Amino acid sequence: MKTKTEKPDWPRKVTAKNGTITATVTVYQRQTPTGPGYMVAYRDVNGKRKFDSFKKDVEALQHAQTKAQTLSMFGARVAQTSPADVAAMVGAADVLKPFNVTLAACAQALARWLGLHQTLDSIESVLTAYRADAARSGQVASISVKDAVENFLEKKNGNGSDKGASELHCYDLKKRLERFATAFNCEVQSITGPLLQGWFDQQKFSRSNYMHWRRVLNIFFQYCVARGHTLANPVQAVEIFTVERAKVAIYTPEQMRKMIKASDPDFRLFLLFGGFAGLRPSEVYEEATDDARLDWQEVDFKAGYIVVTDENKTGERLVPILPNLREWLTPLAQKKGKVFGRAMTLGALRRRMIKKSGVPWIQDGLRHSWISYRLAELGDVNRVAGEAGNSPKIIKQNYKAIRTPDKQLVTPALAREWFGIMPEKTGS
Repeated sequence: MKTKTEKPDWPRKVTAKNGTITATVTVYQRQTPTGPGYMVAYRDVNGKRKFDSFKKDVEALQHAQTKAQTLSMFGARVAQTSPADVAAMVGAADVLKPFNVTLAACAQALARWLGLHQTLDSIESVLTAYRADAARSGQVASISVKDAVENFLEKKNGNGSDKGASELHCYDLKKRLERFATAFNCEVQSITGPLLQGWFDQQKFSRSNYMHWRRVLNIFFQYCVARGHTLANPVQAVEIFTVERAKVAIYTPEQMRKMIKASDPDFRLFLLFGGFAGLRPSEVYEEATDDARLDWQEVDFKAGYIVVTDENKTGERLVPILPNLREWLTPLAQKKGKVFGRAMTLGALRRRMIKKSGVPWIQDGLRHSWISYRLAELGDVNRVAGEAGNSPKIIKQNYKAIRTPDKQLVTPALAREWFGIMPEKTGS
């Protein structure tokens, strides 16, 4: 590419050459109320006359050179375009003209489609479904996916006609459905089963995450069908995978001692309520929303029970305060206030404990341990199910004949050791 200044005086013409294409930009000097000024004149890629003003000649000349180079490159691209391509572009623009849509906007929308499907073949099936819905427009209350998601989340947050869902559940729904609304910038009724399956196929989901997404979208589209935003739930046509249930993993009594000893006071409470009362993590502390849940008023030492209230959205139940848990909690108990008064986020406290104790973290391992040892201690599936807030079927299916990480079978003797972990035995 060659650039040269043809004349030293004003006006000056700045040219740029790209192959056989030359672009020329003119710089004029003019008088302004504050002194000399400079104007860059040229025609843009659409042939429109443009004038850009500058205070300094250096700035004007630099701008002129940049514009000349850009225009020459564009001209070269145009010169390389075959007559057949030009005719096709003109024809496409004519087709779009009645809809007030530019060729560039159409190309961008089509590129997004191809990014999801890699082919144009499925467009016709979507159009067919859309035409069918449009033919029955009296039965469909059209709404965009974005607006439907906002309405759905508002209802789930308890601002609608229902009682609302748990904070953790709402957080998960919000995160997933807002991502979905970004991917589908269209009306709810235009989403078909094949279109939705194509989107699933493009995602890099594990089988469990795939099925979790399918459940979330199924709930959302059931909501949409019930309100007449679409005639059918497209999730019903999305492939189902069988997800192998993860095996229950628990801690040994020795591992629990190490974790308690290595924990900060706040995280120690988290371990105690999980390992010696079987509370779900979300019943103690909502990590996703950084919100303490359990209140000291719900820890009734006189009655001997922890009251897991319906406010926690996991079903109201009574969990016994076993002797070792009472020993741990009595010096820490308060009349009211949140149990988990964290000094930092739960994740940071957990990482510090893991590093200090050397004990690997097991997802839901505290609750799994409590249920396993409690079942071995009592031998009563129904009672343990009631205390844990599970069904007897789940307890039978997952917690019988459990072994610890060091291959010990969970027996009544090992359960006595677990529930015999007292404060004085940790050196605390």
